[in-house]
Amino acid sequence: YLVGESHSSMQAGYRNPVSLRLDQITKFTLQQDKFKKTNFDYKTYAHKNFGLFNCGAEVKTVKVLFSKEKAQFIKRTKRHNTQKTTEQKDGSLIWEITAPVCEGLIHWITSYGPHAKVLEPKELRKGVSTWAKGSLKNNT
Repeated sequence: YLVGESHSSMQAGYRNPVSLRLDQITKFTLQQDKFKKTNFDYKTYAHKNFGLFNCGAEVKTVKVLFSKEKAQFIKRTKRHNTQKTTEQKDGSLIWEITAPVCEGLIHWITSYGPHAKVLEPKELRKGVSTWAKGSLKNNT
């Protein structure tokens, strides 16, 4: 991802930084005279996001239990700057971050199917469950 400002977003009145997927950028022009974010703190920005999604929701502690089959992959892949992992005796892993509960986080967790179980917060567990049920309904 590239953090920046999009001219189309600016024309629509949205002046906050956005995360842009590098594989979807076909052309860019660096215009330092138009984008002066002298007080922009990328660490604070990253702390309030999960991947591409910046939903502005309240930041919460997120804990997900991953199966032993996925534990080593999750452990070695840094997904968020607040990420912590705790190995369990059975080989599973608790993955913890501090971030807003956004659609991107729900998508990422549901991509692990039965290998991921949301421990907290409750609204994330509900979001993952709702998303998974909708997918099941549309594909059975």
